[in-house]
Amino acid sequence: QKRRLVERLVCPDELRRRKPRRRKTAEEKQMMKQMTREELEAFKRERRKENNRAAAKASRARKKAKITILEEKVGDLLLGNQSLQEENAALKNEVARLRAQLRRALNNNNNNNNN
Repeated sequence: QKRRLVERLVCPDELRRRKPRRRKTAEEKQMMKQMTREELEAFKRERRKENNRAAAKASRARKKAKITILEEKVGDLLLGNQSLQEENAALKNEVARLRAQLRRALNNNNNNNNN
């Protein structure tokens, strides 16, 4: 379930795995009936290899898409972080300025009261 949730969050719909299973054609069925046991095993092995290659290719494409999406998110988050850091620094400067202004006002008020 976690994997599906991550795929929904990270992976676009068109890159999801679910695809219809390939059915044997009538020609393939007829051809398989005429094969010897060794030929049939070799045929099935070759078909598994082809399916495995296709699955590996699709997996690499999904991984590449996920990495691209995550890299974009990292870039956006870095920009957002930089913006927040600049805003934080500006607010700290404003707090320091207001504190200094308050101290001056308090000092002036104390000096006026002492005189």
